[in-house]
Amino acid sequence: MTLIDAVLIPADPAKDVERVQFAPSDLKYLQTAVGGYIEPVNHQTPPSTVFVNEDGANSDLPPNTRATQYLLGTPIKGNAVVTGTANSAGDVTSVSKTVLEIFGF
Repeated sequence: MTLIDAVLIPADPAKDVERVQFAPSDLKYLQTAVGGYIEPVNHQTPPSTVFVNEDGANSDLPPNTRATQYLLGTPIKGNAVVTGTANSAGDVTSVSKTVLEIFGF
């Protein structure tokens, strides 16, 4: 089974940002990580996709200041998972080395 590299950004600032791996088709991992249905948010520079809780903006989830900073001010609530962009088959890909470096990996 092929795994992709991603970055988990917890909303709780006391928790460390983590480098994680999961199968590109593992929707359950993404849903568990963000605490519900997922919504992809595309980031242009560097190219990446940030998966967040679909209902986060209308929920009592805590603000995620680190994910908000990464998305240049787009307000994010709850945990976020950063991956690479989708490939031609629509599967998420590994996060780039540039993104890993942004988060200190």
